[in-house]
Amino acid sequence: MEVIRLQEGEEVFHEGTSGDSWYVIFEGEVRVLKDADTEAESEIARLGPGKCFDEMAILDGMPRSASVRAAGPLTIFRFRRDRFDGCWRREVSAPTSPANRSKI
Repeated sequence: MEVIRLQEGEEVFHEGTSGDSWYVIFEGEVRVLKDADTEAESEIARLGPGKCFDEMAILDGMPRSASVRAAGPLTIFRFRRDRFDGCWRREVSAPTSPANRSKI
């Protein structure tokens, strides 16, 4: 896990970039934006402490469907996809004996 601190207006990630992480807000708020940096820019959500975003990037790595920016001072936790990939592989390759089935 990585701790990231940003100031108002700083971007967490930009719409269209490849997803590679999942984020949890510790302190502050983020603005979720469509068409960022264009005349058509619109805020589609505002998220605060305890909320998470970009969780699908852990599973599919698809391009992000929106931009996310700090709405003020922000502290977020970043969980990288490559860390989760190792967890999934270990679980999938674990033997499925009766003793292990209850753990899956």
